[in-house]
Amino acid sequence: QMLNSKYKTLRTPDSYNTWLGVAKVVDYELDHRHEVFICEMGAYKKGEIAEICDMVSPDYGILTGLTYQHLERFGSLKNIKSAKFELTEAVNNLNRIVFNLNNKNINDEIKKRNYKVAKPKIKLVSITLTKNGTNLKIVINKKTYSITTNLFGEAQAQNIILSSEMALKLGMKPKEIVGAINSLKPFTNRSTVKRFGDTRIVDNTYSSNLESFKQTIKTAKS
Repeated sequence: QMLNSKYKTLRTPDSYNTWLGVAKVVDYELDHRHEVFICEMGAYKKGEIAEICDMVSPDYGILTGLTYQHLERFGSLKNIKSAKFELTEAVNNLNRIVFNLNNKNINDEIKKRNYKVAKPKIKLVSITLTKNGTNLKIVINKKTYSITTNLFGEAQAQNIILSSEMALKLGMKPKEIVGAINSLKPFTNRSTVKRFGDTRIVDNTYSSNLESFKQTIKTAKS
């Protein structure tokens, strides 16, 4: 949504994150009119992200998080780390990768691999949850901006920061990024707030893991 405010952008639809799903989008939808192709890459075992990278040859990448998701298929956290970091091996330039440095597992793997990662240019200063969404105070290139977004919760705030960092790398100006954040729309069943009279329910039923569930409870308390 952020990049689409400036560029002609195509993204893989919900859950089209396997080799076959990505291939279908590339074959039937991606053409010369698109300036940016955003490809979600999922995996159940080592080698699957490398396989998708081999197909689409990514120029940039985002490592959004690294938890125990799909542990029953990977078998160990070590295997999950190895699989997710296949993206960094496909994108040669580490400056073109946005890392979620708030994630301990990602930081641990960065240190293990001796990666030299630049400090982010965008920082989340504060977050206030409201009945209608989230108020954010962020710093972009040392300048502070106050933003209101319809997206709800701390996890969504983190997604916004990571997306903003990538938008900055791809040539969007700070004011364009701020404007895009203000107009973001939530996706169904992903940390959305549903109202039933005076009752509010945080709906994060699409997919979950231990860390995600903890954060949803913390968000609901707020």
